[in-house]
Amino acid sequence: MARRHASGAQGSFAPGLGLAQTLAQPGYSRLVRVEPWIHRAVPVLIVIFLSIVGASGLLQVTSAREDAIASSSKDIDLAASLATLQIKDLSASLAGNPITDETMNALLPRSALTPGRQLLLLSGTGEILRASPARVGKVRTFDDVIADPTPLLVYGERAGVVTTRLTAGGKALVSVRKLPEITASSASYVAIIEPLDSVLAVWLSRTQAIVTLFVTLGGVVAALGAAFYFQAARARHADRICSSMTARIDSALAEARSGLWEWDIARGRFFWSDSMYRLIGYQPDGQKLSFGEVNALVNRDDVDLFDIADRMLRNGQQTVEHDFRMSHANGAWVWMRARLHLSRETDTAYPRLIGVVIDVTENKKFEAQSRQADERLASAIDAISESFVLCDSNDRLVLCNDKFRTLYGLPDDADITGHDYRALISSAEQQVVCGFVRGRPARDYETQLPDGRWLQVSERRTDDGGLVSVGTDITAHKDQEGRLIDSERQLLASVADLQASQRTLKLRSEQLSELADHYQAERIAAEAASRAKTEFLANMSHELRTPLNAVIGFSEIMEHRLFGCLGSDKYEEYVSHIRKAGTGLLGIIDDILEMSRIETGKVELHREPIAIEAIVDAAVAHVMPEADRKTISMHLTNSSRRTIDADPRALRQALVQFLRNAIKFTPAGGKAAMRVRNSADGVNIFIEDTGVGIPSEHLHRFGKPFELIDGKLDNGCKGSGLGAAIARSLVELHGGTVRVRSLVGTGTMVMVHLPATRHAA
Repeated sequence: MARRHASGAQGSFAPGLGLAQTLAQPGYSRLVRVEPWIHRAVPVLIVIFLSIVGASGLLQVTSAREDAIASSSKDIDLAASLATLQIKDLSASLAGNPITDETMNALLPRSALTPGRQLLLLSGTGEILRASPARVGKVRTFDDVIADPTPLLVYGERAGVVTTRLTAGGKALVSVRKLPEITASSASYVAIIEPLDSVLAVWLSRTQAIVTLFVTLGGVVAALGAAFYFQAARARHADRICSSMTARIDSALAEARSGLWEWDIARGRFFWSDSMYRLIGYQPDGQKLSFGEVNALVNRDDVDLFDIADRMLRNGQQTVEHDFRMSHANGAWVWMRARLHLSRETDTAYPRLIGVVIDVTENKKFEAQSRQADERLASAIDAISESFVLCDSNDRLVLCNDKFRTLYGLPDDADITGHDYRALISSAEQQVVCGFVRGRPARDYETQLPDGRWLQVSERRTDDGGLVSVGTDITAHKDQEGRLIDSERQLLASVADLQASQRTLKLRSEQLSELADHYQAERIAAEAASRAKTEFLANMSHELRTPLNAVIGFSEIMEHRLFGCLGSDKYEEYVSHIRKAGTGLLGIIDDILEMSRIETGKVELHREPIAIEAIVDAAVAHVMPEADRKTISMHLTNSSRRTIDADPRALRQALVQFLRNAIKFTPAGGKAAMRVRNSADGVNIFIEDTGVGIPSEHLHRFGKPFELIDGKLDNGCKGSGLGAAIARSLVELHGGTVRVRSLVGTGTMVMVHLPATRHAA
């Protein structure tokens, strides 16, 4: 069922995983933050852009107009000067002869008279004598062409090219040159005139093109701006939909105690959904995790992530399902069931493992409890003297005991669970002969085995339709019945015995139904006995302290000869042994008292802010005399100046006990050291030695009460086995943890982690 749920969740949540990963990108978050500013900046930028383009176009149009007028003025000035020179050169041929059209056409090249430009010959009175090209029409004088020609005729060449008004309306560029006296001609002036409209015709055409381009560009930019706002509105709407979908998916995952995984195998990066972080007690930060970070949280005894990925890539396996444990933030292990699918967006894309991880801790606990209950029930059933069989509603065997196998000759190692009960009986080596039947659903009958033994079988139907069969060996009763068959009195007695046996059988059947209740009562009684043991040890320890104090006190008085000599050196040696033995025994009693107080919850910590430096210095100073007596070099390295919230007495006692163990199990001339380092959430204290070490198979016993781990000591004493247990309990009361690493013949390292802030004990 869990596999089907995981498979369905994988298909449903895969889009949500990609969406959540996109929302978690830092670049996307920054874009969301600056998006309002972008929306405000776009119209401003459009206006600025169009203003710059418009101003540039206007500047170009104005400049082009001025350039066109200047160019035409220059051409008109050159043409007037050329025409004047040409007339001077032709003065001899023109003497006394009128100027003809051919002569006018020869004064200037055709290229000098652009469309709209005209060459005029004027008399001294301003009359137009000739024009080229000849399109003067009804115009006869210069006054008919120009509104005020007098300044031009007076100043001539000195006036240059002048912009003046035309009589017909509009403006024109005009240049006038005075001719020298010519005998054969009455012409006195040469004038070149070009209307301003003709001069600006090309400029006007270009200006229209520029205006059209500007209007088109403005329309395109406005359309792009409108498209941007439309797309932005769609994006905001899509973001709202995506955010809502992500929230619903994450809420559903949290309710189902599930999380999403995406593992980029090539880059070694993991993405988790927020619900996955919460499953193991961490706060989501939206960042991708490295392979090392995730692998550190996984129990390597359960699964090897790298091996799974490698196997799937090599074998082409697409889907994998695996149960494993992950470390919770509180230090506990959480069982996870992961169903992962190997995915590639394209053939060349990097492979990814995508899937769903479900918290199955409760299922694992229930399975363990069920398995333990089944084992206890099987042990209880095997302990009874009757044969016992339990079948389901289809009469298939569910459970039986060894007595049943023995009676019917079934092998001890044969797996008969699930076999048909009637078929199993009929195929057994010990074929049975059924006796009488007393009806269903409950029936009692007697069965005779081939070897002559008789069984009393009692069958009852359970509430779910199953069958419970209990068989009692009644061979003795049957033999007795056979021997007393001739005597009615003995027969009646046998019948009475049989009835008594039946009552006993029913009583035992009732006892089986009450077995579970008795087990619960026995468990409560065992717990009460454990508490009674602890209280007894505590009371006895108090009773032993009084005479021990007297023994130690009197032995010290005798050792120091307060009342005179003892009379023999041997006595003094014996007294010293008595004092040392009493002191050691008193230490053991103190340890028992302290352990009993911890187990009964009577130890109260008096926390206060303390400097870790002071605690470790005091602990090292306390054990330094012992280290000096064994010539063990003691080193302290402290790189922490952190202040923690702890009970100074209890913490110093724990550290002293760990140091004493290090000195005790280190041969003379060895080394012991204490190192203090800061950690992310507290302080790590390392106690190291070069002692005998602890075998790896015994490391799990370290710190358990009354556990003595084999080790060769200088004095041959093993101690009470409570020192490390008390120290570990005191550290755990502070919310800390203790870890041990050891190698036989090399030494042992104990790491004590203490949190910087207070934790619940």
